[in-house]
Amino acid sequence: MKKSLLSSLLFCSFFLLYAGTFGITGYLPSYRLESAARAVGSPVIDLSGYSADYSASRVTIQSNLEFGPASFPENYLHESVESWYGRNVDTLIYFSVKPQSDGSLDTATAEERDLNRLRNIRHLFGTELILAVSGNSVDFLPVSEDEEIRGKFLRELLDYTIENGFSGVDFDWEYPGDEKQLELFEQLIHEASVLFNPSDINISAAVSRFKPLSEVVLSGLDRINLMAYDNYGRHSTYESAVEASEYLQIKFNVAPEKINLGIPFYGRIFSGLDPQYWTRTKIYRQLAEEFDLSPSQDEAGGFYFNGIETVKKKTAYALEKGLGGIMIWELGQDSIGGNSLLKAIREEIK
Repeated sequence: MKKSLLSSLLFCSFFLLYAGTFGITGYLPSYRLESAARAVGSPVIDLSGYSADYSASRVTIQSNLEFGPASFPENYLHESVESWYGRNVDTLIYFSVKPQSDGSLDTATAEERDLNRLRNIRHLFGTELILAVSGNSVDFLPVSEDEEIRGKFLRELLDYTIENGFSGVDFDWEYPGDEKQLELFEQLIHEASVLFNPSDINISAAVSRFKPLSEVVLSGLDRINLMAYDNYGRHSTYESAVEASEYLQIKFNVAPEKINLGIPFYGRIFSGLDPQYWTRTKIYRQLAEEFDLSPSQDEAGGFYFNGIETVKKKTAYALEKGLGGIMIWELGQDSIGGNSLLKAIREEIK
């Protein structure tokens, strides 16, 4: 009896310790952030100088606006984009900036309005902010092949990351096309790690099961955002997600706690043989508006998606197997209210 009780207590202690590290990571593209804000009527204001309840200014952070707590809209915390993501997402990945062939950083889509919103979320809720740098081989090869350009690119990326309050960088090279390009990506990740580590900037990457990176690249990442979707047919089943996670762990010796299991917030047509397969998609919010979806439903109007029960089942799997958390592509595609997938994932974790 004593042994059984002790075992139960140890298990509970382990689970509670681990559950505290399990998190929700969500990609948030620049083109979604403002549209989401307009949908709920969030004003663009800088809240960084105030505490979460707006009762007092933060003495360690300067606010560039002069107004008191009474100036905030009533129930702002419960209605704003900042509140919704701040309360439900542990890590936000802002998507994205792009590399330029001369080693500079293209930040044209990263508007100050967006950065203010992100800073609001971080200051009010302690949400971690990650900056995504994205592109294909045309974008990444010039900043990977030449040592001088590579160094310039990584220095600019680090400076921009620190200046704007991000604590990490997510590399989204889709995809290195051959062994040579994989070697260049390996060198890029290695040099980024050496340069970023003294500033406590972590490094992650978006990784596909079917276009995996090398074991060396994967070992150099702090986190792996596993894109367990866009398979042929029903593009993101529970079974395919489990297989993708296990494949990375077994084939490439990836520790489970480094993996964020990706869940799509969009639907794709069923047939991978259809010539329109890669272009015919519909975001989950539209599906929820057009159809009376049940929690168990994963198909509607010819589209396969992840419904509420499926995202909960995937989250339960990730928790049970000791993965690092759940990754979402992407937050702006979610529905609201009872149909929200983000809400379902958060409820499963709690």
